Amino acid sequence: MRCHTPSHLGPSVRGLSLAECLCSLALLAMLATWSLPSLHTWVLRTRIDATRETWLSDLQAARAQALQSGVEVMLTRRTDCAWLGDSRDWSCGWQVSRSDTQALSFSTALRGDVQVQFSSSERLRINPRGEPQSAGASMKFRAPQAPDTRLSSTVCLNIAGRLHVQAGEACS
Repeated sequence: MRCHTPSHLGPSVRGLSLAECLCSLALLAMLATWSLPSLHTWVLRTRIDATRETWLSDLQAARAQALQSGVEVMLTRRTDCAWLGDSRDWSCGWQVSRSDTQALSFSTALRGDVQVQFSSSERLRINPRGEPQSAGASMKFRAPQAPDTRLSSTVCLNIAGRLHVQAGEACS
């Protein structure tokens, strides 16, 4: 008995040749190589933005706590990481505590993949009215190994306690 291909299917279909498969793989490899720097930049920017937003959220929570309790609250840097540099390095994270009892309200730990630097001292005081007391201070967020400062982000505190977020490493 002979096998017969139905006429509506046309001639038999063959697969790709080895040369066609290798060319396709080479093109995919080139596209992947071109996209890796963009992907790396996107990952760094996402980490920086997420860390900045966490700090802003924690600052707002500390301001609300100060308003509700009627007591000064402090944001201080965590010091339980081996890689910490000077007293302005907040790359380990931060914690919020009441000034009167020194009781820790909450703490945020970081992995160290984003460099966080406060411009003034080891703490940010928030008065009982919920106003930050470090006028002219700034908090910089940047990738430690990234030479490109365009990835950096800075939160600026003005004299009225208002926050301003801007790209780069300085407040203007």
